[in-house]
Amino acid sequence: MDRGANGGLWHFAASFLVEDVFLLTAHVDLELLLPVVAGELRAVARVTEQDERRIVAEGDLYDGDGRLVARSKGTFARSKIALSSGVHYLVPERSLH
Repeated sequence: MDRGANGGLWHFAASFLVEDVFLLTAHVDLELLLPVVAGELRAVARVTEQDERRIVAEGDLYDGDGRLVARSKGTFARSKIALSSGVHYLVPERSLH
């Protein structure tokens, strides 16, 4: 599993909401439910709460047979570090598929 599979899944979801400053990770829970040794994975992320100071996002990871293999939850705080062309997230494509 690469970093994007579940480790940054909720951060990716939360970053859709904040495009002007970096998000800081305040808390992360990760529950590994089943082992995965090969095959494709499908990740689903959603923002569950947000206010002017924080964002909470959750993510689920499914194997090729549709079994839930991991779930995660992250809490993020908006920083004061502005995003710009020189300071930004390395996100290759913001896609929802």
